[in-house]
This record gives sequence, C-alpha cells and structure tokens, in this order.
Amino acid sequence: MQALDDLLAALGSLPPDWHGAGCLEMKNLEALARHAADRRVHRSVETGAGKTTLLLSHLSDHHVVFAVDDGESLSRPRESFLLRKDAVEFVEGPTQRTLMNYSFEAPLQLVLIDGPHGFPFPNMEYWKLYPHLDIGGLLVVDDIHIPTIRQLFDFLREDPMFTFLEAVGKTAFFERTSNPTFSPFEDGWWLQPFNANRFPVPYEDLGLGVGEVEDDPAVYRERLIPLIEHWRRKSLRVAIFGVGGHTDALFQIVPELARVNIVAYLDTGTEQGRKYRGVTVRTPDWAPQQADVILCSSFANELAQLEILDALPVKAVLSHAPSHRRSSSGAVTPAVEAAAA
Repeated sequence: MQALDDLLAALGSLPPDWHGAGCLEMKNLEALARHAADRRVHRSVETGAGKTTLLLSHLSDHHVVFAVDDGESLSRPRESFLLRKDAVEFVEGPTQRTLMNYSFEAPLQLVLIDGPHGFPFPNMEYWKLYPHLDIGGLLVVDDIHIPTIRQLFDFLREDPMFTFLEAVGKTAFFERTSNPTFSPFEDGWWLQPFNANRFPVPYEDLGLGVGEVEDDPAVYRERLIPLIEHWRRKSLRVAIFGVGGHTDALFQIVPELARVNIVAYLDTGTEQGRKYRGVTVRTPDWAPQQADVILCSSFANELAQLEILDALPVKAVLSHAPSHRRSSSGAVTPAVEAAAA
C-alpha cells in the first residue's frame, strides 16, 4: 500500500521526541500499521495520543482519542498536516473520567491502551473497553516494561478471549477470539486461567499474625469452593490424603466436596483397603495415573503429606495454609483445630 508506506515514511521523519510524553518507535508503528491493515477497522479507540493518532486516523473510519495534553501529546497531532481530521474524535481530559463516562454505540475493531500507567488505571481502561472489542479485533497494549502494564499483559496472554500475536519492543498485540465475553459486572475469578493457574497463593508469610486466618472456617470455603468448581467443570479425579477427624470436619465445613469425583482416600498407616466415607483407602503411591489432584487434609501434617507426594507426578493442594496458633492453655495447636471444632 503506497499511501501507507508514504505515511509511515512521513512519521519516520518526525523526531523521536516529537512530543514530551514519549512516542512509539518506528518498529512499533510499523507493526501497528501491519496488524491494522490486516482487518477492516470501522471504529477504533486509543487512550493517550501521539504519532499513533496520526497513523490510526488513516487506518480507521472513525477513531476516538481519549487523552490529556501531556507534553503536547494531544496538541501536536491535532495540529499536524498528517492528521485525517474528519476521521478523528478527540475527548480531552483524564481517561479516569472521560473514558468511564463515554457510551460506545458500535463494536470496536481496534483498541490501543496507552493512557495513564499508574495502578489501577490501565485495568480500568481495559475493563471499559474489552466488552466492545469485536471478534477478530486488535487489542494493543503499550509499555509492557512498566510493572502495572506487564501485569495486564501477563493476564491477557492466558485469557481465552485473546490470542497473543506478538510483542514488538514494549508494545504487545492481541487478537480477540470468539470466546464468550467475560462479564464486566459479575465475578467468576476462578474461571479465569490467570487465577486458576496460580490459586491458591500462599499467605502464611504475609504477616497476618499467628492463626489469624485459619481460625475462621470461611477461609476453608474461600479456598476450596473455586477449586471444587474447577474440579467439577474439568471432571477431575480427586484423592483426599487423610482419613481422620480433620477430613470429617472438612466435609462439615465444605459439604460441596461430596460433589466432586473422589476416587480414593489416601493413608500411610494401617487403613489401606478399608472403606472410608464409602470409598476405598489406598496408599499415596496408588495415585499416579489414578488421580488428577490430591487434596491434603490434616490437622498438623500437611507439610509432611506434601513431602511424601513430592516424588509423585500428581498435583497436590492444601485444604488450608499451614499455620498454628497458641491455645488458651498456652500450648501451640494447629489453628485448623479451631475451624474444625
């Protein structure tokens, strides 16, 4: 496309410090042009402004820019002869207000997030824009070298709504898939791979205080309910390591456990072969190839259980984080005992 080549050449002739807020390098602009030219862009949005504004004014039928005039990043494009003025709508002001109050009446085929980078502003922009992105649309995230943006980038790489196309320098390119749109108003964090792949995050070393969290039975439910939903959705085979009072208490606190496919209870003592809660008790080395996940259930021996399972190729999770508290008598007791009482 000669016209696009000429436009890129003209953008390349502009100085790198064309405005004070920082501009995309030519390799990034060329990648943006290449990806945008691969699709029909009727409507597009960018947060922030600069050379990208000039480029997208020629690649989109209607381009909306949400920005403040930081370092003349807005006034420079507005005054440039390279801008296709009839294709651009400028909405000036902090995106925390302007973007949040804007009503989109048609799907977007291209979104560029390059507004304020402080937490949680990039996430706010993403929340506002992603429900409007058309299937096959292009999502561009700039400045992934900044931790807040990198967090969003890492999340998007695992989200089924997007296919990661490439990263050029500090600019990442994603394509919207046909996967259903994640509700912007409900919860369902356990359905997102970024969470499911990392849950639970250990919290015992966060300085919460000895036994603070484990005293509350709700902690068990908050920890296990999302896992149970995941196990049921994936039809996973679950083995529970432990056949004592803690497991009985666990079913009282989280009765939803009965809904999963429990293929065995595990024990290292003399319980093997007998039935416990209607299911055969087996040794831990039975689990490989027979179970997809092992739930460790014990008053105080979770870490010992994990040590036994460490040599086995089966995923293991704890029913609660290992932590202890001091009882009223002064003896150190597992905090989980309070939850099981």
